[in-house]
Amino acid sequence: MQKIIITIVILSGLLFTNSLYSQQDPMFSQYMFNTLSVNPAYAGSAGCITTSLISRHQWLGLDGAPQTQTFVVHAPMKKQIGVGASIIRDQVGPVRNFSFQGNASYHLQIDDNNLLYFGLMAGINSANFNFTSVEGVNTDDVSFQQNFKAVKPIFGFGLYYRHPKAYAGFSIPNLVETNYLGENAEWEHKRHFFAIAGYVMDINDDFKLRPTATLRYTKNSPLSAEVTGTVILKDLLWVGLLYRVGDAAGALLCLQVNRQVRVGYSYDYSLNVLRGHQSGSHEIMLSYDFNNFPKKFASPRYF
Repeated sequence: MQKIIITIVILSGLLFTNSLYSQQDPMFSQYMFNTLSVNPAYAGSAGCITTSLISRHQWLGLDGAPQTQTFVVHAPMKKQIGVGASIIRDQVGPVRNFSFQGNASYHLQIDDNNLLYFGLMAGINSANFNFTSVEGVNTDDVSFQQNFKAVKPIFGFGLYYRHPKAYAGFSIPNLVETNYLGENAEWEHKRHFFAIAGYVMDINDDFKLRPTATLRYTKNSPLSAEVTGTVILKDLLWVGLLYRVGDAAGALLCLQVNRQVRVGYSYDYSLNVLRGHQSGSHEIMLSYDFNNFPKKFASPRYF
């Protein structure tokens, strides 16, 4: 019963004047390993064909909690071009999104150590709204008496700066705001703004410190900020702490299995109103690099 009550409270907060708003762009605690999903300029910046898979299960134990899976692949091409693609499945309560995105980037070699990438993204998003499956709500509410589906195009762009010891980026992965219309409900995918940055600091021969940060902003929503501090031991084991301002805190662990394979896990626990009603969020990451470009390929990759 408690789970049903909490779900109703969340859905009630999402519904306003027959419009539905939810956690729209997926959130990842291991965002530093999933840059392409939010910034198309990152395509090809790793210097090799690289793939990654992330599965996130948020607010475990809470009915209708977000679940997200994403797969990305990208690679450098000739003439300063990079290409990539990402597939994202995201479900929050009765709303399920499935999107495919293609990415292309162009980089300028500023000098021997500094590069600037420009990126564009285009794709499609399929949104399914299954409101009749929601339990414990007023059955007379017309907003919950319908199911509908819509497919819409998505476009985005990004900038990405890269140095051997640092990076920074800015992107708008959903440049065009999109309305999904049902008979008695409307869902608007708002424009999101992302800023990212990171740095690697040598402590000694065995330890490195890598702080990273990301900012997210959507109109009429509070600014979301997240910082992560990671210690890297012998370029093999990554241990970090994260803090999402006013929202959650957690930890992550990553193992560089070999030159090609990296696995990671993160856990974060809510510090907001949901604290005590769920058992935290779990996220698993697996990445694989193809060593097709041995002269340019850096191992390990810090960004």
